[in-house]
Amino acid sequence: KISQRCTKEQKIQIIDTENCVIIENNQFRQWFNLVHINGKFIEQLKSESCYWLFTNASLNLPNLKSIGHLACCANTCLSSVALNNVEELDQESFAYCWGLRCVQMNKVKTVKMSAFKNCFSLQIAVFEKVQEIQKQAFYNCYSLSKMHLPKIKKIANDAILSQQQIIFTPALHKKLKKMIIINQVFNKITNFRIVEVSLQETRVLHLLSTRVKSIPTKSFQYKPIQFVYIPNVTILETCAFEYCYQLMEVSCKSLKEIQNRAFAQCCKLASIDCSKVQTIGSQIFEHCYSLNNMCFKNVKECSPYAFDSLLDSHFLQRVQVSKEIQSTIPQMKDKHSKVGYWGRFEFVYNKKQLKIKQKHLKKLQTIQIQQLQKREFNEFW
Repeated sequence: KISQRCTKEQKIQIIDTENCVIIENNQFRQWFNLVHINGKFIEQLKSESCYWLFTNASLNLPNLKSIGHLACCANTCLSSVALNNVEELDQESFAYCWGLRCVQMNKVKTVKMSAFKNCFSLQIAVFEKVQEIQKQAFYNCYSLSKMHLPKIKKIANDAILSQQQIIFTPALHKKLKKMIIINQVFNKITNFRIVEVSLQETRVLHLLSTRVKSIPTKSFQYKPIQFVYIPNVTILETCAFEYCYQLMEVSCKSLKEIQNRAFAQCCKLASIDCSKVQTIGSQIFEHCYSLNNMCFKNVKECSPYAFDSLLDSHFLQRVQVSKEIQSTIPQMKDKHSKVGYWGRFEFVYNKKQLKIKQKHLKKLQTIQIQQLQKREFNEFW
């Protein structure tokens, strides 16, 4: 049995269930610091057993057979789920898993109502034995583009709603196709160099630009962006990166103003350079539970609702704030500590740029040497 003395207040990050077979109702509910669950012998997740785990990134449950109602709901940082022994999947079991990109369950026969509702980042769904998909099972899965449903017989109205053209393998029957709702949105990304990165057959984007100086309102909503390099941007307008559920890092060393909800629901956002920011709006980091090591030492104007949803002691544990923030939001005083910024993607990007420059310099040197040798040779003769 899992010790009943363990509580979410203990800030446990990794759970190894050892010989446990069942995770009971509400067992790990709202354990906000939980990052990984390892259960080789777990066969059943009961109702709300792993509900609302904002930072949980992986589930290692190879023998899992049954997933209860709301069992893994709102695991916002989950990226992929491969549970090929699961036979029963209850309602809303993975609903609101905003960061989920890929799901594979080869023994499930019925995807129940709202099972993956509002999984906005879901791109690939593989179900070898599914025969029925119930109402709103994949509703608001805006990124859904590939589905493998070889034995599908019934799809309910409003079961699947996406903003992408979905490729079905094998191709769906005409009657079933009518049940699919596609609301395509054509928002091209301009003024950026786009690098497409493939992760487990899914894709994320890296956006790079040294020319852009401001990000307009609602520029990148629902885009699968993982890293943004914008060193000369000074203003992020309202909802600039709202609903970018894959966004992990933003390099913006010149940033001075962040307007309302600029990064709202960027649940995976872990690193951003705010050391020069002077103005911050309301709810700028709403539901950004992965954030840490933030520096706001130069902020002069601050909304009292700037850090809504992050004031709990579980979140944003290391942050450097200005006196203005401390006076406007008293709860931030307890979190205040000196921090430094370091971005993993930025480091890799800068390293690549250095290598490119070094290669270019070497080429120039070899060309210069060759030219000198030719001159010397000609002068000699």
